[in-house]
Amino acid sequence: MLVQFARTVAKPWHLFETSPVSFLVSRALASKAPVELIKELRQKTNLPIKLCRQALVESDGSLTGAIEWIEKNESARAQKMKEQLSSRNASEGRIGLSASSSAVALVQINCETDFVARNEKFRQILQSITDSCLTRFEQQTPSHQFSQLSEKELESLPVGLGTARNLINDALASLRENLQLSRACGISLPPSSIAGTYNHNNGIYIGAVCLDTSSTLSELPINVREQIQGVADKIAQNIVAVEPVLEDGMSEVEALLKQPLVFTPQQTVANMIAAVADKTGIRLSLMSWARWQK
Repeated sequence: MLVQFARTVAKPWHLFETSPVSFLVSRALASKAPVELIKELRQKTNLPIKLCRQALVESDGSLTGAIEWIEKNESARAQKMKEQLSSRNASEGRIGLSASSSAVALVQINCETDFVARNEKFRQILQSITDSCLTRFEQQTPSHQFSQLSEKELESLPVGLGTARNLINDALASLRENLQLSRACGISLPPSSIAGTYNHNNGIYIGAVCLDTSSTLSELPINVREQIQGVADKIAQNIVAVEPVLEDGMSEVEALLKQPLVFTPQQTVANMIAAVADKTGIRLSLMSWARWQK
């Protein structure tokens, strides 16, 4: 063992703070990191035993030093893997949807295969980033319009102790596919507005709409709010089923209002909104919508 270490050490013996024998003995002992330390490090990092053992050897059995070594080397490895995978086509993926009473968020992450898109870890990553995006929109100034995040805003969304970009980079080693933060959008709802959403086929298609009531929503009776929520969700489902046709000189809202209903094509979205408005006595206005396909 000592002979083997002596052959691999290039540093002159006179430069070591300890004697050659002490140094070699310490390295020999370190190469056999205690099982309990390996177990503890694995619990803290959730990394393979082999890597935990190597980290402890490189840090002379220091748990803190091993964690620092892992962070430094894992970051470099993730960057290298990112560069290796970046040229590969990422045409699959899923869209995440997260909604609350005050906001809606959509996030799309692309990958290379549908197999990874259906992977539980991929889905958890997507949902974590989408939930963070929702929190961001909940804190923004209310608006009737959906707005899109920039690439920088999407990558810097806080997720756990890091960012969305950190989470994607960390997943490269385990999923081994090119993962791309594709896009993100959302809406922060005014007190008078309600959002309808529809998620088709686990994130293949997502529809979302904003309806305004011209009233403070929280002050309306529960049964009235439920009816308005129901029509908003049906509109979202309708635009997923059939994308509204935008004709020359027509706004996106006008195109959706003219759209026939999928299950009752003799009626339009405008007719359905008017029927609920008459029934509840609340004036309803379609303000905006979003339709995404992965």
